[in-house]
Amino acid sequence: MAPKLPVVLVSGREDAAMAAASLPNIRQVVIKPYDKNDLTAVITSVLDIE
Repeated sequence: MAPKLPVVLVSGREDAAMAAASLPNIRQVVIKPYDKNDLTAVITSVLDIE
């Protein structure tokens, strides 16, 4: 639908990063548990917000 849309994958599985490696629009993988600071940092990074 939108192949250039940046995606943040949130998962409880450690192997999610390997599974996502072949998908170009998945920019970051966040493994649970995470806190709001972790999520803020990842979103800021993916959207290239300074």
